[in-house]
Amino acid sequence: MIPRFAEWLVTHQRTGWLIVAGLSVAAWAGFTRLEFDDDLRTAFSPTETTASFGGSDDVFICLVNGEGLFNASTIGSLREFDFGLREVAGIGRVSSIFDVRSQKKVEGYRPPLMPSDNPDEASVAALLGELEDHPAVRGVFLGKSGNVLLFAAEPDPGVRLVEDLVPIQKEIERLLADLKERTGLTTELTGAPVLRVQIVETTRREQMLFSGGGAILGALIALLVFRRIAVLAITFPVPLVAAGWTMGAMGLAGEPINVMNNMIPVLIMVIALTDTTHLVYAIRRHAASGKSPGPAACAGLSEVGRACFMTSLTAATADASLAFSSNALVSRFGLACAGGTILVFFAVILVVPLLSCTFLGKHLLPKNAVPEPGSWSGFAKIAALVSRFPRSIGAFGLIVTISSGIICFQLDFDYRYRENLDTDSKDFLAIDTLDREFGGSQPLSMVATWPDGKTADEAGLNQVLEEVHHALEIPEWTGRAFSIRSLIDAFDLVSEVAPVRALITEAPEGAINGLLDEKNHSALVNVPLRDAGSQALFPVLDEIERKLREIETGHPGYQLRLVGLTAASVRTSQLMISELAIGLFTAAFAIFGMIGLFLRSFELGLKSILPNLCPMVAAGAGLVAFGLPFQYISAIALSLCLGVAVDDTIHILFHFRENRRKGLDPEAAVAETLTTVGASLVTSTAILIAGFALLQISSLPTVRLFSWLAMLTLAAALFAELCITPAFLLIRRVKSGGSGRAKLTIGADFPTD
Repeated sequence: MIPRFAEWLVTHQRTGWLIVAGLSVAAWAGFTRLEFDDDLRTAFSPTETTASFGGSDDVFICLVNGEGLFNASTIGSLREFDFGLREVAGIGRVSSIFDVRSQKKVEGYRPPLMPSDNPDEASVAALLGELEDHPAVRGVFLGKSGNVLLFAAEPDPGVRLVEDLVPIQKEIERLLADLKERTGLTTELTGAPVLRVQIVETTRREQMLFSGGGAILGALIALLVFRRIAVLAITFPVPLVAAGWTMGAMGLAGEPINVMNNMIPVLIMVIALTDTTHLVYAIRRHAASGKSPGPAACAGLSEVGRACFMTSLTAATADASLAFSSNALVSRFGLACAGGTILVFFAVILVVPLLSCTFLGKHLLPKNAVPEPGSWSGFAKIAALVSRFPRSIGAFGLIVTISSGIICFQLDFDYRYRENLDTDSKDFLAIDTLDREFGGSQPLSMVATWPDGKTADEAGLNQVLEEVHHALEIPEWTGRAFSIRSLIDAFDLVSEVAPVRALITEAPEGAINGLLDEKNHSALVNVPLRDAGSQALFPVLDEIERKLREIETGHPGYQLRLVGLTAASVRTSQLMISELAIGLFTAAFAIFGMIGLFLRSFELGLKSILPNLCPMVAAGAGLVAFGLPFQYISAIALSLCLGVAVDDTIHILFHFRENRRKGLDPEAAVAETLTTVGASLVTSTAILIAGFALLQISSLPTVRLFSWLAMLTLAAALFAELCITPAFLLIRRVKSGGSGRAKLTIGADFPTD
């Protein structure tokens, strides 16, 4: 089928270009419809949010630090900052110490805790005396040290995307800078929206830099290897076309770019570059034999086209297996990868031959090239070494794979929302300040719902919330819980017969907004949670859930549940990362099963497993050795490298089969295969490693981790393909004549039909 298509394409080049143009126009139409969704709620999909209370998971946290916080000259500036914060366009609600009322009544009225703009010494002294024991201040708006104030600014509910958060952040930063200049206090801005803005803006900026730098670096390496600019003009457009078609297809399908699938273009370009390199080398070999551009393109596509089809089909099938994930985002990620892999195949078999048929095809070979290009003497030496010691090399690969696999069982799955920050960055240190001063930096929310037909007081809400506070406050993991129970304590209403009603009566207008929803019989409790990573926090949430179930048992009719992004991210991230890891290794075995099916050899399917598992488990062992957990970005890096390794394995097996069909013995077939395919393996791997090496200068730790894992896995995969795979091809299992026992013999046969 592929040879017939190759002949048709070469003889109907105009039609071929029309197909490419049509696909590109459709992709452009889809690209214009492509949307970007950088909302973390899309990734973790909390089943219930705090929206009914008018709350938001994206809260700007302003920290003001200094020993002179409550000087008479400073309080006015703090009040002015608080007022300015409430006037920022896009901010729906601000919570700060200026909302807090004094515990002491003055003529039946509870005045604001913070004195006026120009307080006298007596007012400041009274303030300092009340700050220490006020239930709604210490650990809520004032840090444990007494030197850090917290201002929480929640965006309007409609503000979700980074582009909407950026102008809000800039205005808050301006207000903080002005406060710092007037008071000399230290100011910091943190919170989930700040991290989102930094990560998205840094990623977009670095993508442009690294894409351009990687392309230039890859082009220089390709030019050094191929020694012809024409080869670059044929090779490098294909990954871009494949990625463009994929993103266009996502736009047409209504699939937005989100926090998970934003790496798909990179995956697609890597796979496309690998197949393109194999095809270009094949066309060059036929051009070196004297064929003109058209026949050379036809012969090259006929030679490697079936291998390209097999790599695309197996990779797409493996990616599609993620569609069965319980996480919708992972499922859609798998389907998008599968669709993109199929588009890679069409981009390769269409664009490369068509470009090779143009004037570029006349300049594929160096001017002084007489022998077949890519026939490096080093590959013959590798083949000779493998042929001499196949069992030793195979045993070495087996030992490395098994030992690395055992080490991989020590891998931990983890996610923390500041994993994209360097430990010495101001944003990372601000989160440390929150954890130290307030007991946590992530807002953990819990909703208590009491039975219908009862008022909050009739249902004993105050008592339930007191028990909930005790359940949520775990000194080593959380800070001080805050709810209407905190305000009841602050107003000294605990002894009232109906404390909730008394609070509603006495509290200033808006004081309990976001904490009580009488219409839906619900109350909200917030507690700061340390950013210790999902691995450590998962059992903490389990323990909290257990305590909440006990409280429910003691108060029939109550429902107590953790809600919001923090709880969802801790639970979902563990499941999502573990599913990606399991899916990765399941896909690996599925791919190798398909290899055996395509080649009609169960034995060869088994033999292809170890050389391709070896790089992945070696990377996993490297993570364990450096004390790093298995993160989302780890799964993406290994998925990328698995695709490259399997692609190279299939090309090796196909060339080996063709050489055996020509009558070569196994040793000669291995030597011929490495001489033929080795150059394309080394070239594509060198280009990819050079591109990934450039990512080491990224300011995002996850990008550097991705780069390190990719380089390690690609290097290990190259060694496995050049040494371990050929060694396994030269070892076969046969029965000895007399004993019936099996033994390993050199010189494996290969199916030739």
